[in-house]
Amino acid sequence: ANPDLRWLVVNQLQQRLLGSRYVLVGGRSFDGARGSFGDNNRNITAMWGIPTEGAYLLNGGRELPGVDAGYLSFNAGPGQLPGPVGGDSLARLFVLQYDDTRGFLLPSNQTLAQRKANNGAVRVTTIGGHYVKLIHTTTGSFDLLLWGAWQTGSWGQLAQNAYAYIAEAGYHLTAAPWQPWLRFGYTVASGDNNPNNRTNGTFFPVLPTPWYTANFAFYTMSNIDDAHVELLTFPTPALEWRIEAHALSLNSSKDQWYAGGGAWNDSVFGYQPRPSHGMSDLATLAETRLRWQVNSHLSLSAYYGHAFGGAVVAANYPKGQAADFGILLARWQL
Repeated sequence: ANPDLRWLVVNQLQQRLLGSRYVLVGGRSFDGARGSFGDNNRNITAMWGIPTEGAYLLNGGRELPGVDAGYLSFNAGPGQLPGPVGGDSLARLFVLQYDDTRGFLLPSNQTLAQRKANNGAVRVTTIGGHYVKLIHTTTGSFDLLLWGAWQTGSWGQLAQNAYAYIAEAGYHLTAAPWQPWLRFGYTVASGDNNPNNRTNGTFFPVLPTPWYTANFAFYTMSNIDDAHVELLTFPTPALEWRIEAHALSLNSSKDQWYAGGGAWNDSVFGYQPRPSHGMSDLATLAETRLRWQVNSHLSLSAYYGHAFGGAVVAANYPKGQAADFGILLARWQL
């Protein structure tokens, strides 16, 4: 694939709903099976697995009882779509099934008594897809990225009915020094507007790697609206510098503020709700990332983010609304 297509898939699409959650102490893996039929142009991929303990656990690796996930996707590579939607483009349709019978108190916008009464299994089916396209010019290329998903199934005793979508566009000026790439995007993950009906409208991000959806993971792809702008530069072929700004708000002021990355041990569900206090302004986030591919085996990364808390943060943390997070990461691959 074109390097820009590959970058968009790796950095903006992968592991949003199903991932290894590797950027922590123990990571997360799956015990199961995966298979594909086809080639790099078109293929069908299927997977079923049981997630293992990890993330903050030093002794991870044990299978999580009562949790499993199944995945099926249909993929089309560059040049495989017809007409104007084809060319340098990628497309995918997928279905993801998640089952969790551990019986934990489920996060939602209901009262504690309602949540205790809403016992039962989580069985959520997510149906969605994505489309990415490049339009080349004499000085670079425009890019368009679309991703969407709808959920049905059961959230304990409630019916699951939620959605999420992403729209991004940008221009990569490859003819200029440092090859600047300016991109704009908007992400929406639905929140629930009525805690007293029999439907859960909060989008459930299942088992993601939060590093890809939120580097500073004080929020997740549940009940969130994220308007963002990013500037990428490539001072050398091995060096990538990324600067971003995010305006974050809750999709529904009647729902909660959620954070987490899904099941990672057998004593917590994997997502933590905090009250919205009837407000929606969550935070403004400024962040920067630097990645250096030293050689084919070693890469070094640095990240720093500063969050300016909004009304929701202030209501939960009245003594201080600002937060900082930084990380240095070295990856070695054989």
